[in-house]
Amino acid sequence: MGAETEALGFGRNLLSPVLSLRSTSEDLDQLMEQHWSFLTSLAAFPQLDDGIRIDTTADRAYLGERFVKLPALFQLDESLRVTDITYEWDAGISLPVNLTNMWYGNRFVWVDNCERVAFFEGSQIPQESEYCALAGSLGSPGLKSFMLPNGKQIVFSQFEPVFEGMTPKLAYYESVIEQFRKRTNLEDAAAESSVSPPELVGDFVIRSSGGANAEASWVFNREQGGKTYLWRGLTLLGLNQGEAPVKVAHKDTCGWGGVRNDPDVLVDTDFATAIRQAKDKFGAFAIVAHSSVVCYEIDPHLKELFTGTEFTDWRDIWWEQPYIAILSGNGRVEEFVGARNDSLELEFRDFVRPEVFSERP
Repeated sequence: MGAETEALGFGRNLLSPVLSLRSTSEDLDQLMEQHWSFLTSLAAFPQLDDGIRIDTTADRAYLGERFVKLPALFQLDESLRVTDITYEWDAGISLPVNLTNMWYGNRFVWVDNCERVAFFEGSQIPQESEYCALAGSLGSPGLKSFMLPNGKQIVFSQFEPVFEGMTPKLAYYESVIEQFRKRTNLEDAAAESSVSPPELVGDFVIRSSGGANAEASWVFNREQGGKTYLWRGLTLLGLNQGEAPVKVAHKDTCGWGGVRNDPDVLVDTDFATAIRQAKDKFGAFAIVAHSSVVCYEIDPHLKELFTGTEFTDWRDIWWEQPYIAILSGNGRVEEFVGARNDSLELEFRDFVRPEVFSERP
């Protein structure tokens, strides 16, 4: 203000008799009208009307002439118009977490790696495609996944039946959301905890369930397909890449109503001794709780069971709490204690020594 100049930086004196650069060109309204379709496209999300075509080389999904970088989460309104697009690690949050944090009534199409989509959905992994789409709403039954072959145009009419008659309900959402969040936590746990050296192998999912009427607890080798179910108390398992999990030792630390001994274990001893005896036979070990480790007045003798190991969080276990502990092939120890009457499910990758073991203790 008050400066005797017609221009200051990029600013211009609008009251000056000197013509501005803008005033020397064609009419502004006419110019806007000529380029309106392009200008509006800059502020609008690409739509799914023309379907989706995947380019795996560039990790792109083409929607008509426009494209988005994959993976991506498309949020839709009731007319199935794209209202928002979320990308991986927007605001530091992964897409599965963003998905489970959405309002229960939101409709969506999530395009991502087929293995990731199938794991979230709890379905088999399709082998024919690299990218898949999951469509629907978490507040309504009928989620459906679609394979998206590279270079093939998938018309949106294939997705539309998923949304027909959809009426998301809060009650349904509340009945399923915890399972979706657990699967999301599995992925996060794998990304966070599987930081072992790249020469290690293995892909295992472990469930520890707490409570008198707990769901089954088990250890599942995702690569080999073997699943081993567990008895009440604590079970030490030996893990190898190409084999079903083996129950090495077990202790019914609860003992309520009588001790229940698992007849399928290899040895009857404390965990330190069992690990020492079996360390050359397995590439990693897991300790998993089922039902309840501690049962009030009964002494679980946890100190005697864990003495000599590097596990420490067993001291925090109380009545009907799930517990998972991992001894990786490189000696790394990880422990997880869940809430009472809940299930703790985790996936672990690349933590097993890759040697092939043929003998058993």
